[in-house]
Amino acid sequence: KLKKFIGLMNSKRVALFINERYLNLPVNLVPALLRGVIEDIDFTKQQDDIEDPSDFDFDYFLGIAKLSANDLYYKPEEERFVEK
Repeated sequence: KLKKFIGLMNSKRVALFINERYLNLPVNLVPALLRGVIEDIDFTKQQDDIEDPSDFDFDYFLGIAKLSANDLYYKPEEERFVEK
């Protein structure tokens, strides 16, 4: 799998997205925030001072973010069903 990953990284245009602000955000907010990043990139491509908008054409986004696995629930109410 590592060879496949490295091959993908070498053959495709991959944007690296590093963010630690997603730590402890409600899960339902993350998709909207990521859509906002894509919209920002699309906006940037349209600016007059960008020499080559194709520099911002990515095949994939690789996101790296901190998270706390202690209280990781898809929905906040799921916490009630976990035995402690």
